Amino acid sequence: MGIEGEKIPLSGSYVAKNMPSNEQYKSTRLLIIAHYDLSNSFSTRFLDFLRVIENSNFRCLVITTSASVSNLNLMPQSIDVILRPNLGYDFYSYKVGIDSMKNYTKVESLVLINSSMEVLEPDKYKCIIHRAFDDLSISAFVCLVESKQYFKHAQSFFLGFTRNTIDAPSVKEFFENIPISVPKKKLILDCEIGLSRLLTQEGIPLNPLFKLPKQKILRVLTRYIFNVLIHHPRTLRMSRQFLFNFSPSHYAFDLLLKEAGIIKQEIVLENRRKLSRRKVEKIKREYMIA
Repeated sequence: MGIEGEKIPLSGSYVAKNMPSNEQYKSTRLLIIAHYDLSNSFSTRFLDFLRVIENSNFRCLVITTSASVSNLNLMPQSIDVILRPNLGYDFYSYKVGIDSMKNYTKVESLVLINSSMEVLEPDKYKCIIHRAFDDLSISAFVCLVESKQYFKHAQSFFLGFTRNTIDAPSVKEFFENIPISVPKKKLILDCEIGLSRLLTQEGIPLNPLFKLPKQKILRVLTRYIFNVLIHHPRTLRMSRQFLFNFSPSHYAFDLLLKEAGIIKQEIVLENRRKLSRRKVEKIKREYMIA
């Protein structure tokens, strides 16, 4: 099993801050954050989120491609950091984090998140992260949102594994073969969807934490159908299953924000899918997003 693409060595190219030795830190829970920022720094909102979680009962490791060494002193003291070249996407940062687990010998559960989600209510998101770790005491894998685009899969901005799952030969091989250079759509198909296919083949359920309330499903589907008919009519020709070919993190963005305190950055920055402009503008005003 493999994914085509160029891989680069991990040694010699990374600056580590606070990385523990094998005996220095004994947490059984590790949160890995794949960070990228267009301004090549850490945003105020991202740093605020780190301050909220820094004293939690899990260790946090940030893998960033968008900061200089001089910016590392902005990080809360207890946060571990790896700075790597801005090559590859979030899955490669996940790979770097997973390869670093040798420094966290006591870790029994691992949650991977990325900065594609804007954390507007840090305390809510912290609760979701704690819930994921708690669920991993009885589940081999959890995700936050399950999408049916292309194939039923766990959206990669929030993935949780037990150590046994991440160390399973097929999963270990999957992450070892994450490419550094590959078109983004291929990455989605090979990595995001490919991981869920692999887990399904291994008999591991996706266990999404966020599920659409039954009373909201009709409303969300109506919103999706209206958006497709007006702005993306080609979708009707592309998929006979278009009614179910939608991402809850987009078309139920307000419900996800209410429950988890997060929203996709692309919705509040560009809104390319032309989702409910009234709701988006209201959120931007309420949370003072420029």
